[in-house]
Amino acid sequence: MLNKNKAYISIEEGKAKVFLPKNQFFEVEARKLPAFLKERRIKEVVVCQFLPNLTSLRFTLPFTQKTIKKKKLLDGIVMGEIRKRYPPTANFAFTYQVYESEGGGYVRCYLLDEEYFDTVNNLIINNINLIGFYPSFFPLLELLRAKNFIKDEGYIVCLISDNTRFVYVFNKDELLLQRSYESSSKNIVDEDILNINMTVSYSLQSLRIKPEMVLFIGSDRQEIDGLTISYDFIDTLATENREVTSYLLYNFEKNLRGKELFLTEQRKFIQNRNYFRYASLVIAGVALFLFAYDISLLSQILKNQISLSLLKKEIDAKQSDFKLLQERVSYFDKNVKPLLTLQNRKNSEIAIKASLYP
Repeated sequence: MLNKNKAYISIEEGKAKVFLPKNQFFEVEARKLPAFLKERRIKEVVVCQFLPNLTSLRFTLPFTQKTIKKKKLLDGIVMGEIRKRYPPTANFAFTYQVYESEGGGYVRCYLLDEEYFDTVNNLIINNINLIGFYPSFFPLLELLRAKNFIKDEGYIVCLISDNTRFVYVFNKDELLLQRSYESSSKNIVDEDILNINMTVSYSLQSLRIKPEMVLFIGSDRQEIDGLTISYDFIDTLATENREVTSYLLYNFEKNLRGKELFLTEQRKFIQNRNYFRYASLVIAGVALFLFAYDISLLSQILKNQISLSLLKKEIDAKQSDFKLLQERVSYFDKNVKPLLTLQNRKNSEIAIKASLYP
């Protein structure tokens, strides 16, 4: 069943693109998002955002994921590895995935400093129930996975959102590089071809990986000349290309669970708030049950009172009959009984004539 009071939001360059399950799409300024949600009476939101300051790290592990069975222990090990490469005083959020390769296990980790959590903080401060917060490429990867477009070699994904381009370089499902730029057209033009070719060159020189293909999302199919690699277009079910990311967030919400990007204190606050809400629901349920039980008892008491009232009337009627019977018995004892006694005595005496006749 669809939750009509739930919104799926993509934050892109200061704009919030909101998709509602009722097949409604809105675009508002990101700073005005809380007011918009309150006006629409939205109770829950799932958010993704293009995070230009997101850091992608890879480091090897001296063990396999199967060796560590408790996630908290694995989280601690990953945190320790991050601390070796990150300032110890920094507060950040991270999410990661463990991979197996011929050289052993390794982790691909994505982390973000606390100063870039304005969107999350703004929603929490305004008492918006934030279910999940993800980097914008997470729902894109789910689309690629659903359509079997995950490549074994390097590839580029170019998301076209109005005049903004979001470019991602992947190796399988690992993000190696992301960037954004503004274009002069909603269609793919020469400057887009130039930027993609530059991204290919940068990947070869700095990332030591050669992208074999570029996948365009959010654009109508067209013929393209001048690219140094092959290309393809990925169709989505979004009614309009401008709402692609928020719509994908709606479609693949279940697949993204457990990959949320929250600071420790934010995660604790959200968990505690959810506990309190669940507890409130339980208390409300118990109160409703007790209220219904009290109503049932009150109804039974009223029925018993009615029965008692009828019995009392019946008893009063019986008492009246009994009193009348007592009066009759008393009248009999005073008036009739003496006559009967005399008559009985008379009848019991022997008649003289009867004894003399023989």
